[in-house]
Amino acid sequence: MINISKLYCGLAGESDHLRYGQHNSFGPVVAFNCTSRCNLNCLHCYSSSTSDLSSDELTTAEAKQLLHQFAKANCPVVLFTGGEPLLRNDLFDLLAEAKQLPLRTVISTNGTLIDSAAAKKLAGLGVSYVGISIDGNQSFHDTFRQSPGCFKAALAGVENCQKAGLKTGLRFTITSQNANKIPAVFDIAASANIRRLCFYHLVKAGRAKKMTDNKLTAV
Repeated sequence: MINISKLYCGLAGESDHLRYGQHNSFGPVVAFNCTSRCNLNCLHCYSSSTSDLSSDELTTAEAKQLLHQFAKANCPVVLFTGGEPLLRNDLFDLLAEAKQLPLRTVISTNGTLIDSAAAKKLAGLGVSYVGISIDGNQSFHDTFRQSPGCFKAALAGVENCQKAGLKTGLRFTITSQNANKIPAVFDIAASANIRRLCFYHLVKAGRAKKMTDNKLTAV
């Protein structure tokens, strides 16, 4: 992830000390791919997620045991991601377990399943941040994720999170197909009063391996 605020303005984010700190008081920051299920079909998905439940997905008991291992390792943050984490039927149970340990939790999501009730539950369970993926303007986003209407659903998820008092930002994976959409994404963030926008490199795995002509240049 590229911290643009720090890169251009020298403004450190609240989690920068976890990523860049020189001390050894914390264990690893963990990205927990809690499910491979997803309700979208994104071209750049690194996990080839589908709507089907994987046979090797951790049970609730196994996932809770893993969270205890994270806590024992002094993990400062657990990022629940996927797939789409909101498709795990026991997600709220796992977040409740993490809160009791206590583990700081954040969510990486496509945002389409975060209605008002879900947002309030996430807030009540102490989720400290929700990152919602946007790939460009509405037409590009819906095409890139092969799901008409998912752009509006994602922005509705942003609004629901904000109303619930959750810190919310946008996630943007840079590819040759959408690098020219960055100005539009800044406009989207500004119009939605979003103060955090994170940029990620493309992971050439899963469906993303099929993406061709994706080499980015310096200009």
